[in-house]
Order: sequence, then structure tokens, then C-alpha cells
Amino acid sequence: MINADKMRTPQMIFVIYSLAAFLLIMILRFIFPGSPAPLLLYSRTWRLVQGLLEIINFFPAVAFSALVLPFGIASIEGYYQSFSEMFFKHLVSSVVTAIVAAVIYGLIFFLIFPLVKNYEENLIYSGDMYKLAKKSAFECKDSGDWEKAYQFLEICDHVWYNSPELKALKEEVTIKLPEYVSEKNEKVTRARAAMAADYHFSDIVALKEDQKPVDAVQAITMSREAFNERRYYDAHWLANLERGLPEEEA
Repeated sequence: MINADKMRTPQMIFVIYSLAAFLLIMILRFIFPGSPAPLLLYSRTWRLVQGLLEIINFFPAVAFSALVLPFGIASIEGYYQSFSEMFFKHLVSSVVTAIVAAVIYGLIFFLIFPLVKNYEENLIYSGDMYKLAKKSAFECKDSGDWEKAYQFLEICDHVWYNSPELKALKEEVTIKLPEYVSEKNEKVTRARAAMAADYHFSDIVALKEDQKPVDAVQAITMSREAFNERRYYDAHWLANLERGLPEEEA
């Protein structure tokens, strides 16, 4: 059985009015989110976040109207006859309710609002990253760079796993990528072979018989001199030659 007297108290009026107002705000934001969601994936979450931000934004106005509402309800005017004992009793209740509402708003503003705002920014950032990676993946596909296209699709999957927008592109990349990697490896192998065939060691300086090192110390010394003169192949050859020569005799 609902107690009618309790329903007329400032506290109950404040709670009922505030809950009804916040519910209405949330419903309106689910219908009219204000701004489009960064991604279709975030549609419901975006509406919920926008509703929470709107509730926090309108909390002071809703709380103030909920506090003054009891003084304007005709059905309970008998409770608020000017300067009566009942008037001051309910006035004190309204003041206490206002203090509690101020504390609640402070906690919401300093604790919950930053979290909700940060979550909103994360949704926007994730949406922008997905759109940029998606655009880059299609550009790489058009240019035939299937390896990079695959990498950008991996970024898209990190944000929106198995996005229906990229299903066809992922299938095409899956088919084309092994062939692309194989051709790329063959080109690298052929390029290395061509470089090896064209390299005639032009920087090698022939050493006369009397200029060849006779021991390991002399080989190391000559290797350093060749390195300083940028005769790198000679330096490498002399350094390897040092291993097969005897140590300098005392």
C-alpha cells in the first residue's frame, strides 16, 4: 500500500521527478542522438553515452525544478501555508534535499563525467582510425600492394572484427597475398643475384709477393690500413688471412 503522505514529501517528489526527467532525456537521445555515431558498430553505445552526457548537463536544472515543484502543487498547498510549522518543516526537508543533490552532482561531475567523456573520445578515435585504415586498405588494393592492404585490414579488424564492409576486400586479399609475397621474394632473390654477378671487386689491390703479410700481427695491421683507405674487401681478406698465419715470433 502506497502511503500518500510520503509521496508528497519533497524527497519523494525530487526522486520521482528526477528519474522521470532523466528517463525522458535518455529516450530522446536514443531517438535523436544529436550527432551520428563514429561507426555503425557503436550505434547503441553512442546513444547511451550521449544520453548520459545530456543527463549530467541538465542535472542542475532538473534538480532545481524538482526542488521548487512541491511548492507549486495545488493538491498539497495545505502543507505549505506561509510561516506555519508545517511550512518550515518541509522547507528544512527541501534544503536537506538540495544539499544532497549538490553533493550527488559534485560526485557525478568530478568522477563519472570524465569517464564518460573519455569513453566518448575513445569511440571517436577508434572510428577515425578505422575509417583511415579502411581508406588506406582500398588504396593499397588499387595500387596492387596486397601486403600493405593486409596490414591495414588487420588494423580495421582490431576496431571492428569481421566488418561486413570489408568482407569482399578481405577475401580478395587472402587470394592475392600469397602470390604477391612469392613474386616479391623472387624479385629480391634475382636482384641479389644480379648484384653479385655485376660486382667485380674493383677495389681490390693486388699484393706483390714481398708485400704479403708473414705473420698474424702484420696481417691485422695491413687489414686496418686497408679499412682506413676504404678498401673494404682487402681489409676483410687480410683479416681472414690472419687466422691462418703464425703469431709474431719474439
